[in-house]
Parts: sequence; structure tokens; C-alpha cells
Amino acid sequence: RSTLFPYTTLFRSSYLDPIKILESYVKTLEKNFNELNDNIAKLRRQIVKIKDTIKQNNKEIERATRIIDEAQRQGRSEVVAVNYNQIGRLHKLNEKYALMVERMDDLNNVLIKMHSYSSFKLSDTKNEIRMKKQEFAAISSGYSAMVNAKNIMNGNYQQNELYDSAIENLTMD
Repeated sequence: RSTLFPYTTLFRSSYLDPIKILESYVKTLEKNFNELNDNIAKLRRQIVKIKDTIKQNNKEIERATRIIDEAQRQGRSEVVAVNYNQIGRLHKLNEKYALMVERMDDLNNVLIKMHSYSSFKLSDTKNEIRMKKQEFAAISSGYSAMVNAKNIMNGNYQQNELYDSAIENLTMD
């Protein structure tokens, strides 16, 4: 069988339009590609947000360190203890955030590669569908011409009967 067989079969099926199916597929790919772009942008914004939080925490650590120095000079042990605890919590939090940023950066790099491949796949699929549309149009034209030729050669039964009786009537006259 030729590669054109599925197209002629689909063409004859009144309920399936292969071109619409292909176009719908491209629209789905484009929608998914746009969602990928949006999600990559969200990830990047989140990375920036966490990095900003780490910077803020470092500023808070510096501030707490200054408070501890001042409180030690004044002999305020409860202020020293509270700020040491806060510094410890902020250091732990920054370590967790730093690990998260590292993982998120790795994920971002993977997503950038996937984005590149997805862009290629989308463009390649669009080009393939454009060619299939042209091929389908050519096949459809050929099929229509063949149906017309077949109708001419076989004729319509009722029209053939009318034709035959008209010829008979002319020959009798």
C-alpha cells in the first residue's frame, strides 16, 4: 500500500478531517510550549526571590551580630541569647535556601534544554504539517477528478435509462 492510502481513506470519511486533526495537534503543542515558557519564567522569578531572601537573612545576621556585641558590652545576656538563636536559625535557613537555589538552577538548566528541543519539535511539526496539507490538497484534487471521471464513464443509472430511451425514440422517428 502507498503512503497516500490513509489520506484517501480519511478524505472519504465524512466525519474525520485530517487537516483539522493536524492543526488541532499543533495548537495543543503551541499551548504546551507557551505553558512551558510561563513555568520557566515562574521558576526564574522564584530563584530570584529566594536569592533576595538569602541576602535579607544575611543582613539580618549582620544586624543581630551588632546587637549581640552591644548587648555583651551592656551585660544583657537574654538579648545575646535571643539573637544567637536567631542567627542560628537564619544560618540553617540560608543553607536550606542555598541548596534549593542550586537544585532550582539545575532544574532551570534542564528546562532550558527541554525548551530548545520543544521549540525545534514545534517548528519541525509545523513544517511537516504544512507539507502534508499540500500533499492532501493534491490527493483530494486527484480523488475528486477520479470520482468525476468514474461518474462520466459509468454514468447515472436513471440518466442512462433516459438517454437510452431518448436514443430509441430518435431512431424510431
